[in-house]
Amino acid sequence: MIQVGSVDGFVKEINKLANKEYFYRGENRWFPFRSPSIYQEKNLLDNSSIYYSRLLAELPNHDDKTPFEVLSRLQHYGAKTRMLDITSNPLVALFFASEEDNEDGYVYVYQSDNLKFETGHTAIMKAAINFIPNKIIRDFLENENDKVLENLFLTKLNEEVNIGEKIYNNPKKIRDDLKKAHIIIAKKKTSRISRQNGNFILPAFELGVDCVNQSIENLSALDENSPIVFKIPKLVKQTILKDLATLGIHEGSVYPDVENHTKYLIRFFSGFPPKIDNTRNNDLKQEITDQYKNGNIIFSRINLYGTEYDSYTDNIYVIEFLKRFHTQDASLITEDDNYFVGMRADHFVVEIGKSESPLGDDSIDQKYALVTANHKGDRLVTGIRLNGEYSTS
Repeated sequence: MIQVGSVDGFVKEINKLANKEYFYRGENRWFPFRSPSIYQEKNLLDNSSIYYSRLLAELPNHDDKTPFEVLSRLQHYGAKTRMLDITSNPLVALFFASEEDNEDGYVYVYQSDNLKFETGHTAIMKAAINFIPNKIIRDFLENENDKVLENLFLTKLNEEVNIGEKIYNNPKKIRDDLKKAHIIIAKKKTSRISRQNGNFILPAFELGVDCVNQSIENLSALDENSPIVFKIPKLVKQTILKDLATLGIHEGSVYPDVENHTKYLIRFFSGFPPKIDNTRNNDLKQEITDQYKNGNIIFSRINLYGTEYDSYTDNIYVIEFLKRFHTQDASLITEDDNYFVGMRADHFVVEIGKSESPLGDDSIDQKYALVTANHKGDRLVTGIRLNGEYSTS
């Protein structure tokens, strides 16, 4: 186990690793195993196919094309799944390991020479079994010579894959894949996966008490036959979080929602990083209100962090504008009637800045205001063009 006391020290240790592709998982305290969330809920695990069917019945329709996309979307909404989050960015893992400072944190390193992709057969198959009753899967795995049980499983599997043809007809390979863990390279379809450089581990199917945990441990990157693990002492966590924030890694960047961005801003205003001068909030509110009433709205009430934004518009210019927006100032605004620039909420996060991809005929020096609010579970964002007189300096 390698103990690190700073961001710089952590990066130096990462740079010592062999020239391979690594993946990381940060945990803010010690757990004996790295296990996906559903394994903490035995009743859900035993009835997982029913659990997912009930969830899908409650969620809005979506254009998921594979079982992996369905499972990923359920996890995005907070469902318990057999998917273990990992990241290709070691600093994101360091952030997760440092989130709470009452216990030591840990960063675990994984590596595989047999990476899978979410559009591939293995990832789709291992996602599809989540929608098949557990008994059918166990019977298939434990009775290799029973053709009746084998055919029942293959029929159910191909029904769940539902791509119009039976492509899963190699029971030996399927059994082999279900008895080991795989690192899955995920498409960056949601803002959270994208911002966290997220990927997944899909473990072995749970035939025994230890098979899930052991299959994940088998993917550990090794140094002289020992898993590579970084220990983050609790006494240095706050310093590490502060240094990560200066690199743009904080609650507001890795958790793309108003609640977590607000947590970051609260620390921001408290001098972590240095305090923002909040004396001009009233002027800022008035300026944004005036420009909103004057029609200087570049977009309105986009559900930026929800599924709607993933297919929000074909207007690539708006998407590029948001991706390349740089915040220069930030404020928390509260309105007496909880209503501001067409949105209703308890509070509003206002970011003032510029975009490297300005809209329309705007120059690269044009100032904009992004107003974000949480309304009935949606994270709504309205963009306002500010006049030339407004300055954050």
